[in-house]
Amino acid sequence: MNLLNDCEDKVDEHNREVETKKRREAGITSEQELEELYAQIMNERKRIDKEKGLKGE
Repeated sequence: MNLLNDCEDKVDEHNREVETKKRREAGITSEQELEELYAQIMNERKRIDKEKGLKGE
């Protein structure tokens, strides 16, 4: 099972590297990427807060 996990980890790492390379080639900076991630996190938090509000938690 460890071998399978190791292989999955290597595939995940490779996919992240490929995605990063594509973003850099498209001219997306690290700062822009962080801003996008922050916006996604904040939108997710708003969604969760809204759900909690609807459930009365």
